[in-house]
Amino acid sequence: MDPGDSSSTSCSAKAEEEEEFHVQQEQRVLKADLKMSETVVVHWEEKLMQYLANKKHVDRLPVLVSRKGAVQLLGVPKLANGTGKVQSNAVVALLRELKIEDRVLAVFR
Repeated sequence: MDPGDSSSTSCSAKAEEEEEFHVQQEQRVLKADLKMSETVVVHWEEKLMQYLANKKHVDRLPVLVSRKGAVQLLGVPKLANGTGKVQSNAVVALLRELKIEDRVLAVFR
């Protein structure tokens, strides 16, 4: 397969779009599931995931939320790089996007 081939590029772009769609769909389900008054604990690890749909290296940060003894994946935002500041900003942006930043009881990294 030629890396310059437009068909391989379009397949990679399609895979990336599908992944984003599924992540957004999961976030909508989680957002609907979170009750308005419920507090949550946010967790993330410094170990990053690598985007595997194409050869391009993109760091992704798995962010979890726990509530009432259950742990759920909150999201897996893409990162420009793996620095602590970029990770923290991505977590805050995710919490704001889901409109739950005011219900965070604790954050563990």
